[in-house]
Amino acid sequence: MSILSLGASALTAKPKLIIAGVIIVAVLATVGGTWIYIKTLNSKITDLEKEKKELIVENEIHKENNKVLRDNVKTLAVSNHENWKTAQALIAERSSATKAINNLAAANLREKQALDRLSAKVQKMLEDPKNDGEVAPVLKEVIREIQKERAR
Repeated sequence: MSILSLGASALTAKPKLIIAGVIIVAVLATVGGTWIYIKTLNSKITDLEKEKKELIVENEIHKENNKVLRDNVKTLAVSNHENWKTAQALIAERSSATKAINNLAAANLREKQALDRLSAKVQKMLEDPKNDGEVAPVLKEVIREIQKERAR
């Protein structure tokens, strides 16, 4: 072996070592990067699983709330219908009461007019001492009964 062959083999061995070193560094970097990536993914998976559990709990709460709301809406619909029926009955009753009041007012007016006419007749008869009129026989009978009662 000559010096040239030793130098040539040393020159060819160095690049092989450098390439081997670069390959080892690249493999270690890839393995390290992959490990960090996997660790990050595991952390994200853990966070997502925790969030999923929280969302499941919230979903159950929302389901219960929706059931309560549906029941409340049904109750409100029934109450609304009952209130509507009550209002309709009150409107009908008010209408009947209004008719009755109007009838009573008309009857009251007719009776008042009749009383006014009778009052005028009585006043006219009182002014005329000779007039026995329509009321005199009734008045005479009432006076006789009053006198009988006093006599007892």
